[in-house]
Amino acid sequence: MAREGNPVHRSILPPQELLDDLCSRFVLNAPEEELQSFERILFLVEQAHWFYEDNTMEKNSNMKPLSLREFASLMFQSCAALRPYIAHIDDIYKDFTTYKTSVPVTGAIILDLSHERCLLVKGWKVGASWSFPRGKKSKDEEDHHCATREVAKRKEDGKGSRGNHGKWRATPHMPLLAAGLGGDRL
Repeated sequence: MAREGNPVHRSILPPQELLDDLCSRFVLNAPEEELQSFERILFLVEQAHWFYEDNTMEKNSNMKPLSLREFASLMFQSCAALRPYIAHIDDIYKDFTTYKTSVPVTGAIILDLSHERCLLVKGWKVGASWSFPRGKKSKDEEDHHCATREVAKRKEDGKGSRGNHGKWRATPHMPLLAAGLGGDRL
């Protein structure tokens, strides 16, 4: 489904049943240590948001695209465990965006066999730019594990940063070698 220039009017908000499912899947059943701070909870809400974008919106062309901020508000309104904090969502979200910029990212430069071309990925949202595959480090994750995880995602889905919405700029033989990781670690 093409997102750019799509004439379909996307106006339907996620139904309560979907929000309940996302709350259960991504928040309520998370490990206890992930529920100890709003910053960690918002990372879980962000994963639910990605799921909503990549799965729900792809299957239902009428579903409204939501910013992470809008989606977080809906999750806090609908999820009983988060609802007591809805009055503070503006501060919680602001603190999260500040925290998120402090989390380091790690990735890799992926080269073809000739070492003449590299892989660049681009998100599908308006204004997204091309970059090397990379992602935010998980808590206590070593750099090379994060880089390997991010490269493996691209190798696995073969499409880009988050499933079929991403765009590749690569050769047919990509990815084959990640600089600094060695082919045996992919």
